[in-house]
This record gives sequence, C-alpha cells and structure tokens, in this order.
Amino acid sequence: MWDKGKLTDLAKERREALSDVQGALLAFARVKELTDENGIDGNRAKKDLETAFDNLGPEAADRLRTLGSIQRDEVLRDFLMELTDHNQRRIDRDLEEVVAMSKDRKNEAPDDDDDGEDSPRRKRGLSR
Repeated sequence: MWDKGKLTDLAKERREALSDVQGALLAFARVKELTDENGIDGNRAKKDLETAFDNLGPEAADRLRTLGSIQRDEVLRDFLMELTDHNQRRIDRDLEEVVAMSKDRKNEAPDDDDDGEDSPRRKRGLSR
C-alpha cells in the first residue's frame, strides 16, 4: 500500500540517483538537441558531455538503474547506453596503456639468464 512516507522515500531516492548525473543529462540533451535552447554549440556540448561522463563514477550508472522506470524512459535509456559506451572506451584506452607499458618494460629488461653471483637479480631471503 502506498502512503506519504513511501512516496517521500521514493522521491528522495530519485533525487539522489539523479543528483550526480544532472549536468551530464543536460549535456546529453543538448547533444541530442532535446532542449529548447537556441544557439547551442554542438562541438562544445559534445566536449561538455565527455567531461561530465569522465567525472561520473561507475556508481552513478548503478544508481540510475535503481530508478526502475529507466527501461520505459527512452532518454534515460539512451543516456545510460551512451555512458556505458563511454566507460567501455575509457577502459579500453586504459588497457591499451597498460599493455604498452608492459611491452616497454619487457623491451627494457635485460636478457640475462645467468643467475650467478654477478647477476643483478638476487634471490631474496634470509641472509647469514
């Protein structure tokens, strides 16, 4: 049964879920030309959206999903898909950087297979 307390809690949850993404939602709406604002610079709006997405943490998407009605709201659904794609591209870039660093490190490592006394690689352990 619905009561005033339940509605207040639901409204609070929705405000909290949307609070982090308000700027990103506005930038998304501007990019998609969903606002009635005139003279929007499309390139600037795209940059603002990228910046807003970069500033959002993964928990923002999780909170949006908790709204429940996101499947029925085409704009929120498209926004979430765009945010997810952005995060995946960021992960891919980060992974490429890690792979490149790993390759650089392997190229810099000496090919010294000799583990003798003169080797710079020493076994760690108790010293006597």
